[in-house]
Amino acid sequence: MDFPKTYLKLTVFYLIIAMVISFIFSFSLYKIATRELNFGFRRQTRFFQEMPQEKPFGYPRLSPERIERFQQEQFSQIKLNLIRKLILLI
Repeated sequence: MDFPKTYLKLTVFYLIIAMVISFIFSFSLYKIATRELNFGFRRQTRFFQEMPQEKPFGYPRLSPERIERFQQEQFSQIKLNLIRKLILLI
């Protein structure tokens, strides 16, 4: 009987199972977090669009394109940071 070889195979098999489960949970957390962020950005966009045309809060109104570009930059950076943190948890 080749006990060390069987032991190694079983260990690798359990490790693969643990990694798959971890990946599934991390992917689920990523999807939930990005969905919530996207919802928040849509609410923020609506808020800015509904602001009066004159200077709100004493500042000139930003164009929708500039707001969207800024939000996309933020969203991309947040998603990248989230991926990095989830990879560290795996």
